[in-house]
Amino acid sequence: MIATEHPVGASAGRHPAVHLGLAELDLLTTHAGVRMPYPVRVPSYGRTGGERAAVLAMAGATLTARGLADDTGPVGPAAELVTALRARQHTVDLVVTGGVGGPVGVLALRHGSVALVCRQALTRGHGNPVAVTRLAWDELADAVYRDVPRLPGALVVPISLDAGAVAAAGGARGVTRDDLRAMTAAAGGDPDELDRLADLLPAVTSRGQLGGTSAGRRTHELSWLDGPSGRVRIDRGGDGWVSVNPLHPKDIHRFIHRLTGGGAAPGTGEERQ
Repeated sequence: MIATEHPVGASAGRHPAVHLGLAELDLLTTHAGVRMPYPVRVPSYGRTGGERAAVLAMAGATLTARGLADDTGPVGPAAELVTALRARQHTVDLVVTGGVGGPVGVLALRHGSVALVCRQALTRGHGNPVAVTRLAWDELADAVYRDVPRLPGALVVPISLDAGAVAAAGGARGVTRDDLRAMTAAAGGDPDELDRLADLLPAVTSRGQLGGTSAGRRTHELSWLDGPSGRVRIDRGGDGWVSVNPLHPKDIHRFIHRLTGGGAAPGTGEERQ
């Protein structure tokens, strides 16, 4: 379990994960007075006030039986999580899809010199518990990087596309390639860029997104798509254009260090495998 004997600022090394059920997290977030930050999904249980009170009472009893609460409220790791949720000092989030076990969400909450890392399978239709791990904040970048599936960057020169054409390609049915080419040309783009993108990504095998917040405000975000040719980053500009560029492992590692405030780590000039 997450260590209960180490206050913030004391030893903040890695500890085995505490697994929290969704009803337990519903109770803890209610106690904190906040919603669970993205991307962890915690429902609000109970269709009536009475049902909700019963569910939360059962969750409280479960937490108490596990040594995570007493008659005064959350204790130990649960109390630390509540404090971090209330402070919302700094968060890092990751969502990856396409893995064997389905999509996974990772949320890191800063609590002083400590990171509380919450991992949850995001499979639809399942009440997936959340694993919470405590580690030092300066270890977070490498921990999050390990959660990103390895794939080399695609060998491609930058591609620029009209955001409207990209949205039409991904949403509306019955939109033909000729329609998309016409939309791209009308926006002042090169229709041949669509063909280049289709050749680069004949199929999307997985996707991912990294981001962070500071004091509750979104700071940085990185999105990517994976295909047979490798990984590309997707950037949406304020000018209505979408750019597609290769994304290498070293680029992701540097971005994570940026999110955690660590800058580029020594040796990130070479791709990690």
